[in-house]
Amino acid sequence: MPGGALLLLVAALTSGARQAAAPDELLRLPVRRATDPARPLGTVLGGSRAVVTFWATYCPPCRAEVPAMRRLARRWTAHGVRVLGVATDVDDAEELARVAADWGIDYERYWLDADARERAAALAPAGLPVTFFVTPDGVSRSDRLLTDADVDTLVPRRLGLPPSPSPGG
Repeated sequence: MPGGALLLLVAALTSGARQAAAPDELLRLPVRRATDPARPLGTVLGGSRAVVTFWATYCPPCRAEVPAMRRLARRWTAHGVRVLGVATDVDDAEELARVAADWGIDYERYWLDADARERAAALAPAGLPVTFFVTPDGVSRSDRLLTDADVDTLVPRRLGLPPSPSPGG
């Protein structure tokens, strides 16, 4: 076997530890809102089109993404899109509320119990932030920081919606 092919084989075999879970696993992930019991995200969404972002308190790019997510919520909620932020590292509803207030997160907020965090990590093999686009036809993932330009282009394309008539509208 040529050296280059051997290296590719070794890389493929050793990458399993951070291999991505199927994006549809997202809908089975148990999330909590405030002090409510955990429920599968698919149950929470109830078939709605949604943009779901995972974030953590230790993640500067996650915090940098919040203004774009806020604008996304203002722009697309009127078009039936739900926007959810799922905290992957907070331990209770009070901590989530404090961080959300500090960061200015005003869209739907959820958090994960400690036993769901490994499942969430498997959904984000490239790290945080990660954004999922949920439609009745399935789930797709974007492994990069969501920007305002994405609000204009990526959101309607991934969710199968016509472009919003005007930015912020």
